[in-house]
Amino acid sequence: MGPTGAGKSTLADVILGVIPPVSGAVYIDGVSPAERIRTRPGTIAYVPQDVALISGTVRENVALGVAGDIVDERRVWEALAEARLAEFVHDAPDGLDTPIGERGVRLSGGQRQRSGVARALYSHPSVLVMDEATSALDAETEHLITQMLDSLGSDVTTVTIAHRLATIRRADLVLYLEDGQVLASGTFDEVRAAISQFDRQANLLGL
Repeated sequence: MGPTGAGKSTLADVILGVIPPVSGAVYIDGVSPAERIRTRPGTIAYVPQDVALISGTVRENVALGVAGDIVDERRVWEALAEARLAEFVHDAPDGLDTPIGERGVRLSGGQRQRSGVARALYSHPSVLVMDEATSALDAETEHLITQMLDSLGSDVTTVTIAHRLATIRRADLVLYLEDGQVLASGTFDEVRAAISQFDRQANLLGL
């Protein structure tokens, strides 16, 4: 959590191995993110605020980058179920072959976002980074995705960047950033007690 410009997305980029840290180091299971990606591709996944979808089928978008002849169709369905999108695809006339249109124009905003979540989950990641992935969603869809994250349990470490407090209320650890510094860390209530601005936002939302 933190105000705009606090460094949240930059920190996510460091965790993902997109940019190197200026000082210190990031380790995932004892190795750098770049080494982890090289030796175990797909175990670090990312869901941005604006998911980029291709003009193809549901299958092609979920298993993006995987050759068609080796796509694990069962895993596609599992990922769709985890992203709370399987029922919609089951009901579609063409199932996994349903075309979604350029940039997913045939899907609602929530369905596009959940397609991005399904894509991220397809490869069985052990680390899932979600950067404002629910900020543009309605409350019901956000609740569905929150339920999905809860269902992943301890198999996946989820790093969630969010402005909406309800999104991170149940997080095991909350970090509050400002001007590139971690000003407080702990449970939601502990950070709330330490940061007056955070507490004011929570009060305004009735949390």
